[in-house]
Amino acid sequence: MSWKGKARLFEDASYGKLWDLEMGPDGYDDAPDDYIRALLPVLADWKKQLEKKRDDLRERPDGPFHALSERWLREESEAYQRALLKLSEAWLAYFFCFEGSGVPTSLIFDRDGGAK
Repeated sequence: MSWKGKARLFEDASYGKLWDLEMGPDGYDDAPDDYIRALLPVLADWKKQLEKKRDDLRERPDGPFHALSERWLREESEAYQRALLKLSEAWLAYFFCFEGSGVPTSLIFDRDGGAK
């Protein structure tokens, strides 16, 4: 799967998505956990692939495609960071807002990570 395909898997990650998975008409108690658990291996695999590509790029001598490979690696790394942040924000917002931390929702951050 290309990194753009992986990034698409995280587009829906939000507080609202996790809420709907549990509280929606077809929801169940462990649905948000199952959703997160399904995406974590994708992130772990993606990170390993990035590390391997980074190592390969360091070992490869400068050539005509070196700058292009660096740019591609930078773009993929940024997409990975965005996916990781989006999933983290969704889980934290859901955990603190729904599970209850005693902290008012408005003091944490936007319930949807600002992704409305």
